[in-house]
Amino acid sequence: MPKVFSAEQRAVIQKKLLEAGLQVFSEFGLRKTRIEDITRRVGIAKGTFYSFFPSKEALLLAAMEKLEAETQPVLDSILHDTTKSPKQRLKHILKLQLAAIRENPIVETLFNPEEIALLTRNLPPNTLAAHITEHNRFFLSFLDQLAEQGVLTSPDTQTAAALLQTIFFLAIHKKEIGPGFYQQMELLIELMVEGLIKDEAATGIRGRMKKED
Repeated sequence: MPKVFSAEQRAVIQKKLLEAGLQVFSEFGLRKTRIEDITRRVGIAKGTFYSFFPSKEALLLAAMEKLEAETQPVLDSILHDTTKSPKQRLKHILKLQLAAIRENPIVETLFNPEEIALLTRNLPPNTLAAHITEHNRFFLSFLDQLAEQGVLTSPDTQTAAALLQTIFFLAIHKKEIGPGFYQQMELLIELMVEGLIKDEAATGIRGRMKKED
């Protein structure tokens, strides 16, 4: 008979599973991670795992959602910081996302075609697509805001978003790129943002920001 946990015990175990999942997925990647690798660190039986998550893929998705929820307040504060120029805010957001990949390698999963294929096969239909859409929602809404202000060099925010996302797709090739990968990506962010956003003098955005303050 399966062990019955109180609501408090379930909350503690779920928290530990998420934390252990982050560690194990970061060490081994999704494909090589075994459920027993995770449950061993939590101190529960492998069978107990399925009382909390239907699969390791579901745990990975929950772990990524937890990370995103923790960083969202920071991103929101940057978005609404009118003391910074659009260029400064976009650079800050992109560099935070790059730092998230550096600190939590499982974030790379969203940019790795092989891992995405594995997630898609083992999650309910449209679950991953819905997550990615929500993941991109904040970024696209920020670009839409900049387009409305006439700040972007092109009004096509979908193309601008796709261009900026190539930075993160490069993360799956960081070994091939070699030492200094993150420094090179920060330089790439600087160059891309400079090309995508007009100078303040050309848009008058700084003057409008001061008036709004």
